[in-house]
Amino acid sequence: MAKLVAAMASSHAFTLLDPEKWDEVRERNRAGYKRRYGVEPPVQPKVAEESPEENRVRHANASSQGLTICGKSSPKKNSTP
Repeated sequence: MAKLVAAMASSHAFTLLDPEKWDEVRERNRAGYKRRYGVEPPVQPKVAEESPEENRVRHANASSQGLTICGKSSPKKNSTP
């Protein structure tokens, strides 16, 4: 029996991770880029402008939409029609 598998990449995928891990994941991405291309990528200036509170709101908004990462579904908020 065949199995249908799909994948999607997004530059916003970090918003689906715990915001406390965002900086760690960014640094791993930067290290991987340097390994592949031999130079460090430029630092994104808007990252320095982020606050932990804003990041938690962004994460909550993405999670409330029922988005998934790594096969785990984020719980949707209960809403009444």
